[in-house]
Amino acid sequence: MFNPDKISNEAIKMRLVRNLSHGLHQLQIAGKEKKKSSVGITYYLTKKGEIVSFREWYQMGSPSYIVSGTLEGCEKSKERLKQQTDMVNAIGK
Repeated sequence: MFNPDKISNEAIKMRLVRNLSHGLHQLQIAGKEKKKSSVGITYYLTKKGEIVSFREWYQMGSPSYIVSGTLEGCEKSKERLKQQTDMVNAIGK
């Protein structure tokens, strides 16, 4: 059975085209904005209301958490949740 991909240089040519196409695509998306601009420590706001680092969270046995992210983000989420519970308690009285 005749297979031109295995006999001719067509396979090498197609591989080169795929590699160049992939490289061009990588260059086109390289300038796009990324969501995370910095790398840092991940913090977790656990359901108990504690803010712990990734290491502490892992050593605790990976307990359930509400939100993860930066320390400032976890603190803001904790304040927001506190305000919501205060509002619910005020309505319930």
